[in-house]
Amino acid sequence: MKEIIDLQTRVVAHDPQLAGGDGIDFSREEIGGEAALLSCGLREEVEALQRTFNTAIPEDFEYFVFIGGDEGPGFGLDFGMTPVGPADDWDPEQSLLDQLHTFDWEAAREQGKDGNAMMEVVSMLERITRQLPAAKSLQRDYRDEVKDFVRERRRDGDRIHVLYLDRAEELMEADFENGDAFRDALPGMIGDGNDLFALVANGKPLPAERIDALNAQAQRTLKERLHEESEKAARAQADGSPETEIIDIETEP
Repeated sequence: MKEIIDLQTRVVAHDPQLAGGDGIDFSREEIGGEAALLSCGLREEVEALQRTFNTAIPEDFEYFVFIGGDEGPGFGLDFGMTPVGPADDWDPEQSLLDQLHTFDWEAAREQGKDGNAMMEVVSMLERITRQLPAAKSLQRDYRDEVKDFVRERRRDGDRIHVLYLDRAEELMEADFENGDAFRDALPGMIGDGNDLFALVANGKPLPAERIDALNAQAQRTLKERLHEESEKAARAQADGSPETEIIDIETEP
């Protein structure tokens, strides 16, 4: 951490207001915060330190440096979504570059993989237990898009066409060969955080209420799968449970 602390001392001496607020931050690709306030010489020092860390830190790790502001001096290291680092944190009195040279990167990767797996489980739990939005509500919000979707897709009566919002709330489309293929895929779509709200089958739109039923059934399937994976010992006790109802997606005449 010594390099970061020394650089912060020079940055704050140049402009005391950088001791608070956003300060300066940089990562492998970016220099941000209030970097525009730096002198040319200090900017070059920041860029040089960035290049040094980019070389010393393997590319499958991401790092974050904070200089001044409310978070500086600081250094963070991530593998995927998981913060990693030495057990006793980085020694502020020693060269960070020296510490990085002796750092156990393989152990950090294993630590990161375990943390990422746990975060994915937590994220999955959040997605499969969330309150799914009503299809009719989303159809009202995207009225024009739904009209265009139905008009275009009803010409193809041989496949199942769906319109949904992905986790980033972007409108997406998908199509399936038949109802079985669609039902097999829907739990995974719900588990990925997608919200299905329009469906055309046999050239006809499916009512919103039946889409809600399909979504709810897929969510129940996901919960069952997660339970089976995490509670394998309980499978034998569930053998006598009734079969899941198959909801017909063919539109009524």
